[in-house]
Amino acid sequence: MKKLKTIAAAVLLTAAATTANAQDIFDSPDLNHPYFGVRLSYELSVPTDINYKTTDFGSVNVNGFDAGSGFNLGAVYNIPVWRNLYVEPGVTLYYNTLKINKDYLGTIVEGNYDFTSASVRQWGLRIPILVGYHFDFIPDLRLSFFTGPELDLGIKSRLHLGVDRFDASASTYGDDGEFNRCDIKWRIGVGATFKDHYYAAISGAPGLCDLAKGSAAKMRKNLFDITLGYNF
Repeated sequence: MKKLKTIAAAVLLTAAATTANAQDIFDSPDLNHPYFGVRLSYELSVPTDINYKTTDFGSVNVNGFDAGSGFNLGAVYNIPVWRNLYVEPGVTLYYNTLKINKDYLGTIVEGNYDFTSASVRQWGLRIPILVGYHFDFIPDLRLSFFTGPELDLGIKSRLHLGVDRFDASASTYGDDGEFNRCDIKWRIGVGATFKDHYYAAISGAPGLCDLAKGSAAKMRKNLFDITLGYNF
């Protein structure tokens, strides 16, 4: 009988410990406090094909732009909501590029030029409002999953063309520009926090709005980010 009681007590203690550990994974009150963080990301811009509506051939897709690289630097404020659920607004300054397909360039630039380079370089601000949940599997490591909208406000965008003997530059915003300034993206990603301060994440943000001006063409821009950060 004593052995049975001892076994039963051990089972109950193990179950209680397992329940407590499971509770800690989903609810970590010691870690759930507001904090500021800084973020630095490598950014890959991946544009879609340009979709043209034509009267003779219907809808036609054209490979106008290739993927380009850039970076972004910003700050976030993490706000606990319930258990390990949080909201994280932020603001980010970005710089990225798009490579122009030279075959496409020949169709939009008049004249017979031998282009050595062709790209679009863009500066802007993004305002993300992310919702996430973190899981605390082992000490000093917090794994989070997050998603949410991101407002993209273009500040400056210029077309840069390199030709044999000269370089040319023109704005792609404004009345005569090719692109709209504003976009909304939807970011989805996973992040890891080490020792409550050091942060790393990967995420993607599909573009939801048409960036090409006019009703005859449509194009979107998607992003892929690798991020490092520090939480204060």
